[in-house]
Amino acid sequence: MVIAANGAVVNTPAAFPGRRKSSDVAPIERARRRATGRVEGGAKNYKALRKSAGETVAAPSVSKQFADRLLSGVDGPWAVSAGHTSGGVIVHRWNGIYWEHVGGADGSAMAADWLDAAAPDKASDKAATSAWMYASARLRHNRPLPESDERRNLIPCANVYLEIQRDGGIVGVAPSPTLGMTHATKIDVPVEPGEAYKPQPLPEDSNFRAWLETAQPDPAVRALIQEQCGITLLPGNYSVAAWWYGDAGSGKSMMAEICAAMQRQVASIHLDELSDAFGLESIVGASLIVVDEVEQEKWAESRFKSLVSGNGVNVNRKHEKALLSYHSKAKWIITSNPPPFVRDKSDGVWRRLCPVKWSVIVPEDQRKENYQSELLANEGLAILDWMLEGARRVVLRGRFMPEQERPDAVREAKTYAQTNCDSVLAWITENNVRAETNLEKDSWKTQNKVYEHYCEATEAAHRAVLDKTPFWRAVHASTKLRGFAKSNRRQDGKQVWFANLAWGEPQQSTLEALAAQAQKLSTSSALGQPYAMPVDLHGDPFAPGFFEREPDAWIVCGGADAPVQVNSPAARDAEVERRRGAVHGCINSKG
Repeated sequence: MVIAANGAVVNTPAAFPGRRKSSDVAPIERARRRATGRVEGGAKNYKALRKSAGETVAAPSVSKQFADRLLSGVDGPWAVSAGHTSGGVIVHRWNGIYWEHVGGADGSAMAADWLDAAAPDKASDKAATSAWMYASARLRHNRPLPESDERRNLIPCANVYLEIQRDGGIVGVAPSPTLGMTHATKIDVPVEPGEAYKPQPLPEDSNFRAWLETAQPDPAVRALIQEQCGITLLPGNYSVAAWWYGDAGSGKSMMAEICAAMQRQVASIHLDELSDAFGLESIVGASLIVVDEVEQEKWAESRFKSLVSGNGVNVNRKHEKALLSYHSKAKWIITSNPPPFVRDKSDGVWRRLCPVKWSVIVPEDQRKENYQSELLANEGLAILDWMLEGARRVVLRGRFMPEQERPDAVREAKTYAQTNCDSVLAWITENNVRAETNLEKDSWKTQNKVYEHYCEATEAAHRAVLDKTPFWRAVHASTKLRGFAKSNRRQDGKQVWFANLAWGEPQQSTLEALAAQAQKLSTSSALGQPYAMPVDLHGDPFAPGFFEREPDAWIVCGGADAPVQVNSPAARDAEVERRRGAVHGCINSKG
C-alpha cells in the first residue's frame, strides 16, 4: 500500500478481499478497516457487511455443512488418529463402548446418505467422497483421538470394560471415550463398574472343555494356548504370533475361529501378500489378524517382523491417503497344515513365532459343521473366562510365556520346524555342533574339514546342501554357536582358515569338572540346599541372549546323593523334586 502526497491511499485492496488477521496489515489499513466496519470477528461480521451492501452471500458448501455436522456431535463423538503429519488419518466414531474405526468407503456412504436427505440436488459419488475427505481433514485438527494408557490392562467387553490389575484382580470399569479404546469383544459380562469379577473355570460338563482336552491332551500345552488366546483380549503388544499347524481336522482352525468370533474387528490376510500394494489395508483398526493357511514357502518375512513387533509401516489405501508409519497393535494367529517355513537365518522371525503342533485328528464322520458357533452360543461367557485366565497370567508375569518356560512339546515342535527349513541348524542340532571357546587354537579344525562334515551329515539326512558361502553365512548368524571364532594361519606353507567348532559328545572331563564345581557351590552358605544348575559348555555368558538359550545339560547337586547330570528339563524337574530342592543360578565352562 502506498500513501500519496495528498494523503490518499493508492493501490487499495478490493472492497472485500480475503480475510486477514489485523496483525498482518499495516496500521493505516487497520484504521481503514475500523472505519468501514471490518473489525476482527470472523465470517459473520464479514457476511453481514456484504449483505448490508446489497451483495448476495452464497451458502456454505455441502462438504462444509457435513463437516460441521460431525464436529457438532449431533451423531455422537468423532475422533481422528493421525501418525505422520503428512500421511492419512484414521477416523473413529464412539459407539457407546469403544472408538469404532470408520473406513473411507463407510464414511463416503454415510456422507451420501446425508446428501440424499439434506441436499439431494448436490448428491453424487464425487460429492460424497469430497464431503468425507473434507470432514476428515477438519476432524484431524479439531478432534484428536484420546490416547489410551498402556499401563492399564483394559479389556472392553460388549457392556463393560474389565481391567486386569497388577495383582491379578479383575474389576469392572465404565466405558468412556477418554480411555481411547478402539476394540471390544462381543460377549456381555455380568459385572457392574467398580465391582470385582472372578473368571470361572470351565465346568466339568463343558463341551468346549471336552473338545479342547481331546484336541490337546497335554495340560501344559493347553495352558500355553490359553495364554495365546488370552493376549488377543489385551491392548498391548507382545511381539509374538501364534502359529498353529497340523493336518486337517486337528482343531487348529476352529480354535482360531473362536478367538476371531470374540472380536469385532478382525482382519484376514495372506503372508505372501504383505508386500503387495494394498496388502495391509485390511489391518487398519483391526485388533486381531488371522492367517488361514500358508500356501507358499516364500513370504514377506521382513514386513511380518515389523508388523508383529508393532513397528511403523506404510499402509496404502484405495481411494484414501496412505498411512505413514502406522503402528498395528493387532495380535496374530496363523494356521497351516505344514510347520512354519522361514528363510531368514538371523532368528529374527523365529523369536516372534510360538508354533504349536495340533496332532489329534478327528475322523471326518465325527466332525460337526460350524461347531465353534454352537460352542460360542452356549458357552460364550465360559470361553471368555477361560481366555481371561490366560490373559491374567500374562499380566502377572509381565510378558508372554518366555521360551525357556514353554512345554517340552512346544520347544520340540519349534526345533523340528526350524531344522525342517534350515539344513545348517539341523546339522548343528543333530550333531551337537558347538563353539569351543576354551579350545587351544592348535586344536581348531580347518574350515574345509568343518564344511566336509556338514556336507556328509546333510546328505545322509537327505537334505539340500548349501554352497560354502551361504553355509558360512548361516554359521555366523546362528544363535546356537555363541562364541564362534575364526583364525587364519599358515599350514604346510599355505594360509588356511580355522574355526573353533567341534561336534559329537563333549569331553566327559569337562562335565566332571563342572560337576565338582557345582558340588562345591552346593555346600556354600549362599546355596546350602539341593538345587539344579544349567550347564553351557561352549556359550559366552556375556553374549546377548545367553541366559535365554537352551543349556546343554543340567547338573543336580545337593543332598546326600552325588551330583548327577541330566539332559532334559523333565529329568531335571524330577531329580530336583526328588531332592526337594530348587533351581538356582547358572554355571559355565569358563567358571
